[in-house]
Parts: sequence; C-alpha cells; structure tokens
Amino acid sequence: MFVEKNGEVYAVKESKVSWTIIAPSLYGDETVTFCVRKVDCGTIDALKNFIWANSAF
Repeated sequence: MFVEKNGEVYAVKESKVSWTIIAPSLYGDETVTFCVRKVDCGTIDALKNFIWANSAF
C-alpha cells in the first residue's frame, strides 16, 4: 500500500499488530522506517490521518 502526502509517497506494510511506514530519506538512497501500533491506528484510514496530522512526514 502507499500513502501520499505533499508529493511524497510513503510505502506502508501491514502486519498483525502494527503498520510499517517506509519514508524516503533526504540523504540519497536511504530510507527511514516508522512503526505505528494498530492499537493507535487500527485501520488504513486512521493511519492516513495520522500521517497527514504528523509533521514528521
């Protein structure tokens, strides 16, 4: 799955208990990975809202 915010595309992987958000780094080919528990964001829509509301993305 993918989530787009302000022209950036974030890859999202789902597991049983969490979401993994893979973000491009500002420095070359590196990536930054964020883990969000499903207790905090239980659905993909809740995760999208989290990404849009969070200044880290």
